[in-house]
Order: sequence, then structure tokens, then C-alpha cells
Amino acid sequence: MPLINELKKEQRLDGQEDKIKEKAKCRGQARARRRLKKITPYFSDQAINPQDVKVLFDPVEYLIFKGLNGKKCSALEFVDHPPRTEQRERVQKSLARAIDSGNLEWRTFRVAQTGRVTSEAPAGGESG
Repeated sequence: MPLINELKKEQRLDGQEDKIKEKAKCRGQARARRRLKKITPYFSDQAINPQDVKVLFDPVEYLIFKGLNGKKCSALEFVDHPPRTEQRERVQKSLARAIDSGNLEWRTFRVAQTGRVTSEAPAGGESG
């Protein structure tokens, strides 16, 4: 009987473990949203999922992959603070021009175990 009772207890704990993990995940995400709201209110005002935000710092502060957390990225946004220097302003303007003129491309780089790097265009289309 003690073995059966121990197995039942383990089964109850296994079921609870998933619930505990999910609650912890939700708490962590809520904490991240609160923290992000303090750092950059823009994200909260725009209802941006913190997990879609990637910090770069340079040449822009953030990249936002809209919908990435939902496994379907629908847009990519470059987000930066107003420029404090002429150099930063030039960089922002040059990025805006590149985006506006469609000078974007997707590339996949493969690194072999030998260290050799190859670049490939996406399947079924051009890269730029």
C-alpha cells in the first residue's frame, strides 16, 4: 500500500507541476510588462508584447517583431529615442531612407563545423 500511495502522490504533484510552471510564467511575463512600462512607456501605450521587443542599443535602441511571440511576425519596427547628437540623427535618417526605398534583404548564414560561412538567399525568391 505505501508504494501505491506514493505513486498517487507523485501523479498529483506531476499535475500540479505544470500548473505551477504556468503560473510562474504568467507572473514573470506580468513582471516584465511592468518593468518595460517603467523603462519605456511607449511599449505599454502601443500594447506591445515585451517578448516581441529585442534590445540593440545601436544603431537603434529596440527592434520590435510584432506578433513574434504568437509565432507569426507581421511587422518589424525600428524604435529609437529622439536623437541627442547629429551623428545619431544622421543614422536615424539613413535607416529611414533605406527602409522607405525598400533596401532590405533577408539572408541566412550557415556556419559549418569547419568554420566556413556560406550565405543563401531565401527559398523561392530574391534576397533584396
